[in-house]
Amino acid sequence: MRTTPSTAVLQERLRLFAKVWVFISAFSVFLRFVTIFLLGRGSMDVHLATLARPAFLTHVASVVPPIAMWLMLRWRVGSSVQLRAIETVGVVLSGGTLALMARGLPGEMLAITAAWDWGSNPDLRTYFVDITHEHFVVVAAFASSGLLVLRAALVPSTVRWTIAISGAVQVVVALAMAWGDDRSNLLAISSGAYGAMSIAVAAAVSHVIHGLREAVRTAQQLGQYTLDEKIGEGGMGVVYRARHAMLRRETAVKLLPPDRTAKETLARFEREVQLTARLSHPHTITIFDYGRTPDGVFYYAMEFVDGLTLEQIVELDGPQPVQRVVALLRMVAGALAEAHSVGLIHRDIKPANILLGPLGGRHDVAKVVDFGLVKEVRGAGVDLSSADVVVGTPNYLPPESITAPDTVDGRSDLYSLGATGHFLLTGKPVFAGKTVVEVCTHHLHTEAPRLELGEKGAACAALLHACLAKDPADRPASAEALEAALVEIAQTLPWTEADAKAWWTERADAIRQSKSAAPSPSGSRTIAVDLGGR
Repeated sequence: MRTTPSTAVLQERLRLFAKVWVFISAFSVFLRFVTIFLLGRGSMDVHLATLARPAFLTHVASVVPPIAMWLMLRWRVGSSVQLRAIETVGVVLSGGTLALMARGLPGEMLAITAAWDWGSNPDLRTYFVDITHEHFVVVAAFASSGLLVLRAALVPSTVRWTIAISGAVQVVVALAMAWGDDRSNLLAISSGAYGAMSIAVAAAVSHVIHGLREAVRTAQQLGQYTLDEKIGEGGMGVVYRARHAMLRRETAVKLLPPDRTAKETLARFEREVQLTARLSHPHTITIFDYGRTPDGVFYYAMEFVDGLTLEQIVELDGPQPVQRVVALLRMVAGALAEAHSVGLIHRDIKPANILLGPLGGRHDVAKVVDFGLVKEVRGAGVDLSSADVVVGTPNYLPPESITAPDTVDGRSDLYSLGATGHFLLTGKPVFAGKTVVEVCTHHLHTEAPRLELGEKGAACAALLHACLAKDPADRPASAEALEAALVEIAQTLPWTEADAKAWWTERADAIRQSKSAAPSPSGSRTIAVDLGGR
């Protein structure tokens, strides 16, 4: 069954097509400009008069439609219908301006032969005189063919749509070439023949490219989910943006790559989804479904948050206001309180594992993700948390995770959350070091620096310092107690919905650009240190 590309993918490919065509059009105009001045055999006035003729002006105008397309497609377009309308108008206008350019070339050639000083090169003048109108039909045909083949190669499209839009372009080209000429029938037939050939070539290219896309899409089918693009990768799997075949809702699908299929890894991955599915807090990512593909790839589907991780927020915008940090930490503390109440310890709380984005009519909604290192404090199950292994991320590791991993409890997550808060407020981790060992040594022996947040932020600074205490007994007693303390602080440091909306609105362009940029390796990484092997 043929499928259509998502709106985001279609817009991205149309923008790429417009950008490439702008470059090709501008480069051809530049070459023609240089040619007129290098080959020209007349005064400067003659050269300038040649540049002022309709043929050159319409050649310059041919750059306008792709530029307009590119500018329009820089902003999000509402539907695929609007995108196809932009595509149709832009491509047809591009073809039309190219045809008008070719249509004006005979007149330009006559003017050149009459005005230029050929001197001792009469043969060159004869060559220009002998160029007929039919030659420029070929010029128009090749120019429009290049346009259509490039579009077929870059823009996702069915063969039927490619034939339709290519046919529209060739009709415009044929009319432009034949209009107002005594040999209009002959020129229309000649242009139509070349046009039919270019339509066939474009359709063939579209068939091959679209067929390859369909093959890839079929290979990316996971049950009822279709993978669109990779949006993240962690120690326990790869995350894709996906769509459900029936519900038509955006979903995030996490799957375990084939090269990580050891029995213990599969057990941990499956246990992650089972434990996460038990949680229902509004600030914990919701699990929709999970299973295995026919070829044994394990996956699970969860809600998609169209936002950024807290790590990306700081990379994009720098240290955050204390009011916002208090609000974010309160949400995460609430999610941890529920997890801890059912005996689950996250063990890898960090900015990269907390998503933030607009959801449910609110603009700042935090979601805790990646329970891949979760530890079940009580109850039976697969032992995936060996006492001889340190798990977590160096910049956010509580001291007891290093010295006695078997003693980790809910207060360990609070240490990591305190380190996350420090990062949000300063843009830097609590401790810096050239090596993992140096960072871990600081967690064990160096007192966390006290933050200077002013009089209003003093309570927040004191609470974060308490979370970063070396002894778990000196930290808040529980995530629930931490949440209550943050709620109290938020009364004097409110972060309103208006504040959140203004932040996302003012940075919309920067956020869109950061999402479209190629993903780079995160500065945070999860490590597993075998203490028993030392």
